[in-house]
Amino acid sequence: MMILEKYNSISFIGMSKNAGKTTTLNYFIDKTRGKYTLGLSSIGRDGETVDRVTQTKKPRIYVYAGTIVATSASCYKLSDATLEIINVTNINTPLGKIIITRAVTDGYVEIAGPSTTYDMKKVISMMNSAGAEKVFIDGALSRKSLASPAVAEAAILSVGASFSNDLNKLINETVLTYNLLNIDKLYNSKIRNFISDLKHTSSNNNSCLAVFDKYENIVYSQCTTIVGNENSVIEKIDLETKFIYTSGALTDTFVTSLLKNTSRKCKVDIIVDDGTKLFINKENLEKLNHRKIKLLAMEKINICAITVNPFSTQDYTIDSDLITSSLQRYIDVPIFDVKGESM
Repeated sequence: MMILEKYNSISFIGMSKNAGKTTTLNYFIDKTRGKYTLGLSSIGRDGETVDRVTQTKKPRIYVYAGTIVATSASCYKLSDATLEIINVTNINTPLGKIIITRAVTDGYVEIAGPSTTYDMKKVISMMNSAGAEKVFIDGALSRKSLASPAVAEAAILSVGASFSNDLNKLINETVLTYNLLNIDKLYNSKIRNFISDLKHTSSNNNSCLAVFDKYENIVYSQCTTIVGNENSVIEKIDLETKFIYTSGALTDTFVTSLLKNTSRKCKVDIIVDDGTKLFINKENLEKLNHRKIKLLAMEKINICAITVNPFSTQDYTIDSDLITSSLQRYIDVPIFDVKGESM
């Protein structure tokens, strides 16, 4: 499979609960068997038989002997597969320390990894050192930050009928999510260096924002983010403003105010760390595009595929081929139903 050949680390994220993310993960785990030594972990907890929030049945995660599994001490004890402990890390979670293990037998596992991207990067490195050639990271609900290139080289997005029984809403929201995650990378080296220096010198956990003029010089900067400081930032924007950067979230509140309180001649581009920082609706995205205000990322996310789950836990289905063909009108990556393997 081309996706497995091309990327050494992949994160799995979902549009909602019951989007088919775990089924997708199991599908790709099966495709690595006999070809690669796999490393597996999660942000959040996965692999249990019943969803602890909805109390609905969940597919379990099945691994093969030789798989490197990073999980918590509590989940280690609940796994059916025999796991040999390779390393006990100093990373603490509510479910115990994260331990690096190797599956001695095939079987089901429960996985719960670290809760931050910083710790996940450490865990990935440890799994690689233990022999993992490919690493899969299972994302938790609403943790699209797992798509960040700081975590994995690529991401697979799962979308399911459980998100909505309205096909148009399902398609529109999926396309919006894809477009936000997939914004272009900033290649301006001068601005990139300025931003890197700002983040390095920031005293507030790397939180910072900046406004750049047409000469690409900083005219305003703070060790904070735009959220809660929208008015202060917009006051600094005029026709000579070229870029705005924020290390935090970009929300509809700021975008709405920007569009309302700046001239239509203002063509300022907005820079974020990556597309996971964008929390804006379709209407505002279209207005930004109409104003030719670009959204740019310090690091571009690579959504390498989308998988489709036509079944809902609310006892309705949407035709898999219809979801797939509808999405393919707008999105140029492989889109398929792993159950049908119609890739």
